[in-house]
Amino acid sequence: ISFDSAFSTQNVLKIFTANGSTVFEQPIPVGESAVVLENKRFPTAGFYFCKLVSSDNIPLSIGKIVIVK
Repeated sequence: ISFDSAFSTQNVLKIFTANGSTVFEQPIPVGESAVVLENKRFPTAGFYFCKLVSSDNIPLSIGKIVIVK
């Protein structure tokens, strides 16, 4: 997952299932502009939602991920 630009503050990437269960959460270090995720982190094939939030839990970006296994 890549971001439009590197951030000047630490943020958190969260990935959810369609029913709202969190399957992944990782801090994004200051200055990073991408995260590599392995397919095995996802419990099943399907649609997932990703949300990038600030350290204050303010949404910065929301997207969708499709996993095919």
